[in-house]
Amino acid sequence: MIFDKNTKRLGIWDIALTKLTVVAGVLFIITMWNPVLTLAQKVNPWIYLAIFVLAAIKPMYQFFKSEDANKVEAKPKAKTTDVATE
Repeated sequence: MIFDKNTKRLGIWDIALTKLTVVAGVLFIITMWNPVLTLAQKVNPWIYLAIFVLAAIKPMYQFFKSEDANKVEAKPKAKTTDVATE
């Protein structure tokens, strides 16, 4: 998939700036569009925290998941012993 190849080229700063862009865009929309601002203020703040935690579970799991869990364990090589010849 093209999206996967392009995403792998992104560095840590690119990803951080993308997140900052999304946050700034959402804040802009909320402040400029009064019905959304009113709705955001009426909702219990704990709902936002719950959405934040639930949305973060899968990415954080993928990030901290051990790479060894994805690899198939290789068969151990047969032991060889050196026999000294006299």
